[in-house]
Amino acid sequence: MFQLKWVYLYLSLIVCLFTGNKMAYGQISYTYFPILKSEHFSKVVVPDSVLLTFNQRRSINRAIADSAYSKIAALLIQYSDEAGYPFAKVEPLVVKLTEGYALYFKVTRGPLFIWDTLTFASEIPIKGKFLAKYLHLKCGETYNPKQAARAGYVLRTIPYLQLQSDIVFGFSGKKVSPQLQLKYRKVNTADGVIGFLPNESQQGKLILNGEINLKLVNLFKSGKVLDLQWRSTRPGSLKLLAEYIHPVFLGTHWELQTNVQLLKEDSTFFNRALKAAFLYQFENGAKAGLYIRDNRSAVLLQNKETTSQNLNNLASTSYLELGSVVEINSLSDYFSPKKGIYLKSEFGLGQKQILNSSPDSTSQTTTSASKTPQALLKILQSSYIPTSSKSSLLVKFQLSALWNETLQRNELLRLGGMQTMRGFAENLFFTSKYAVGTTEWFYYLDENSSISLFAEQAIMQRFLLASETIDYPTALGLALRFGTRNGIFNLAYAFGRNNESPFSVRTAVVHFGISGRF
Repeated sequence: MFQLKWVYLYLSLIVCLFTGNKMAYGQISYTYFPILKSEHFSKVVVPDSVLLTFNQRRSINRAIADSAYSKIAALLIQYSDEAGYPFAKVEPLVVKLTEGYALYFKVTRGPLFIWDTLTFASEIPIKGKFLAKYLHLKCGETYNPKQAARAGYVLRTIPYLQLQSDIVFGFSGKKVSPQLQLKYRKVNTADGVIGFLPNESQQGKLILNGEINLKLVNLFKSGKVLDLQWRSTRPGSLKLLAEYIHPVFLGTHWELQTNVQLLKEDSTFFNRALKAAFLYQFENGAKAGLYIRDNRSAVLLQNKETTSQNLNNLASTSYLELGSVVEINSLSDYFSPKKGIYLKSEFGLGQKQILNSSPDSTSQTTTSASKTPQALLKILQSSYIPTSSKSSLLVKFQLSALWNETLQRNELLRLGGMQTMRGFAENLFFTSKYAVGTTEWFYYLDENSSISLFAEQAIMQRFLLASETIDYPTALGLALRFGTRNGIFNLAYAFGRNNESPFSVRTAVVHFGISGRF
């Protein structure tokens, strides 16, 4: 009891405040309740409601703060929502015990809700059944608001769909229908240049060269992707990539990825790689899985002059690789991200066999008895940090490393160009290990246009048999990305330097490309 006394002449006023009994945490035993799962609560099941008592082992006999009531109630409602009971009611009850009092919370669960069919604009060219499976919002499964929140993150990783506003839920009966405000974006690309060069080895004949890129996205309205890239910029050289991606494979959350890569370097060697990967897509959009890759490299021996001059550290090889892939994407937008993180890592192990190590032999059927283990590691990490409403800072890191005691020149990784190291020609460097750090500041002109300043620093190592070379390429430059109604124009002007050449205006490289969208 609290007493306050006021006296004035012969009059007095006494105010008494009765605070009641002090409530404190007590030791409470646990029971099992299958819907609400938390180590902070004990659960007792009753027909239409649940009685729960708060438990905190480290707070025995400590007074309960007023804010604890609302926090406990909020947690109980949250647990009910995630269990499929979005309209639960929570009532605090004080029960007198033999010694002291107990604080109980009565939770009335209400009806169980399940997901209904996704709804979105009929002109969006995508199958609702595929999208519901891709977003983990399958019709008939128990309602969970967390799944809907994660679905918003997954939608940002889909290039051809853009979520215009937050997901709205329509409650009807005991079903919840997610309503998506979607915008379909043109992301199919096609561009290319074709030319002819005179054939120096055969007079009167021409050589086809140029570049063609074709990428078809959302085939059959079910997110399938077909990507074709062909490039031949030098006589006798060829680069070809064909990739097919099949999400929601056989109606599951697994994704099938297959690709074929061909690389012909002048008249020196020819590489072929076949890859198949199975990745599981989690509710938050992250992917993880396994892959198998078959690499073959053949040395091309056309004449004795080629053999004597260019075939040092070259050999035909066969390499079968098994590995794992992890991909995490929380970028705010697929094309013009302003914040978020993208991470992809790939690690593979296998055994390599040298098929032909003799430069004087013209046969590739001779096999070597030696088989050596080989490992490959690739990491790509990009972080966008907002610096203002119209600008952001990109911090990017790339790492690729190949380990083997008998590495051949035709097996090495390639560095240089728009994707890996601006300021240098495409695939200029042969290297066994490299790491590239990029810092780039973007100023956004509109949704599809930006101007940026960048700096890139790399360290690369080339280890062939007993020889080792280390280089430190650096690049500085300016990039422009300009969006039009029918495509995207990319331009980068960069200065590069390495151990052999300093910065110079004469050696500056211009990277540009135009991608038409339809």
